[in-house]
Amino acid sequence: MKPDDAEMGVTIDFAKGEASPRRVFGSLITILEGFEALDRLMVSALDPRIVPLMVLEDIEAASITAWVRTRLRQVDDEVLKSGDWKKGVGAVLVKGKHRTLEYLDTREAADEGKRLMQLRDDLEKLLESAPVRHLPQPLPITLQDLVKPLDQIQAGKAALSANDRLLLTTEAGVYEANVAETKRPSEYLTAAEGSKASGVMPMQLLVRRPDYLGEAKWDFRHGRDTVTAAILDEVWLQRFKAGAVPIVPGSALACMVRYAYEYDQGGRLTSAQHDVVEVQRVIPPTDGSSEGFPFTGEVE
Repeated sequence: MKPDDAEMGVTIDFAKGEASPRRVFGSLITILEGFEALDRLMVSALDPRIVPLMVLEDIEAASITAWVRTRLRQVDDEVLKSGDWKKGVGAVLVKGKHRTLEYLDTREAADEGKRLMQLRDDLEKLLESAPVRHLPQPLPITLQDLVKPLDQIQAGKAALSANDRLLLTTEAGVYEANVAETKRPSEYLTAAEGSKASGVMPMQLLVRRPDYLGEAKWDFRHGRDTVTAAILDEVWLQRFKAGAVPIVPGSALACMVRYAYEYDQGGRLTSAQHDVVEVQRVIPPTDGSSEGFPFTGEVE
């Protein structure tokens, strides 16, 4: 019986007295780990400040069923304290797992690379429907990152025998996976697609031109490079607009920056996007300057 808090049940229906317990339990663990990795990928694209954790609600005997849910925790309590966003995001993640299984269960086709990209696009559309409105748009999901949890789920399916059944139970009903289809999506990544890189990293950015109205991007300098980025840390922005955070020419921001880079086949950078997701502190000028704004030119 489904526990009240569970979002999803993963069932392996096996032949009693014949199946190896190591094979059955190992398959279940691998599939759950693949689903959890998929959750992390989707949630990171939605907002790196949200941390997903798959928790076990119950285990049923006979055929083995693991009832699980994804617990979501925000790093910054001020960011998402309003609205029932956790339930909405959890529903999106369940739909993402269902859509992923549909893709994995389809017989291998000549256009498998295009189908993989379509799955990526479908997952990104699901994220756009999530009830988290403090970000302008979810971060793109790269195919290189996506195939890792997909391969893991397929590895779990490959451990099952032809007589085993794999079932996914959600509010939408029961979906039976095709355990005979164990293609590895990583095999369909081609050099022709180029490559992408994304993530969150700490940076120290020299302020060149701030945005007082909160409607445009800030201009920064990182070494010799110019970086244009929106500041998505709403709590810090409100303090800055209220005058509680002094920034003078020569100031820099120690911050966490979400980046997304795209490269062509030759390794040339074709697209770059930066967003400041968290401002940790303001670094004052080393020369002790305290002249104020407005910035009429660039800080050199």
